[in-house]
Amino acid sequence: MNAKSKSAYGLSFFIRIGVLLFLLVVVGGAFAYDRFVLVPAGEQGVDRIINACPTTGNVERAAVLKAAGCEPTSTETAGRYQIDDWTFGRILPNLAGHKVTVLYLNGQVTETIRGGISDEDRAALKE
Repeated sequence: MNAKSKSAYGLSFFIRIGVLLFLLVVVGGAFAYDRFVLVPAGEQGVDRIINACPTTGNVERAAVLKAAGCEPTSTETAGRYQIDDWTFGRILPNLAGHKVTVLYLNGQVTETIRGGISDEDRAALKE
């Protein structure tokens, strides 16, 4: 028995436990940040865009961009339509972000799609 050590565990054991606890706190904090900060922020971003595009009346693209408070994630032209996609991301890439798509015809909003436009609908607009 070693006279220096009164414990059956060495210093390396406590260092390993400390590192594992640190990693546990970091991962837990990332998931908490995702759940309590990014999810509500994404939902609020989608709601701002949806509320800026009422079903009646003409709304221009500039008004939607101002209400969104940020530029769209992607913009493309499909036939006569311009498509703006917004994605409000999450911490991990495998977690689905909040999406919204706005379709414009001649600079005026024609449709707003919560959850994004499907690939089939996007292909149909390009024809």
